[in-house]
Amino acid sequence: SFAYELTVPYILGVYYKPEIHLGAGIDLFARVGITHASAEVKGTNSSVKVESSGNSLGYGLGMSMLSTKTTKVTLDYTSYYNRSGVAINGFSLTNTFLFP
Repeated sequence: SFAYELTVPYILGVYYKPEIHLGAGIDLFARVGITHASAEVKGTNSSVKVESSGNSLGYGLGMSMLSTKTTKVTLDYTSYYNRSGVAINGFSLTNTFLFP
């Protein structure tokens, strides 16, 4: 068994994000694009350290809805990076304040 620590200093991406308006302030969207990520894997009980960076396909799905006239709540899942055994995936919940 090998214990390790994964650090991701940065993720940069360019995405296309088509949306479908369902009405009543609810939108569904998809996300697809290219991601560039940097990762560092370090053994917790040894001096083994491996650094890697590269490009990968990024994709995701989500939904947003108006919670009031000036705020929107968005929930989405995105697979940012999946290459060479390193996968970076995540859920996000965002509250956006809209300017009138």
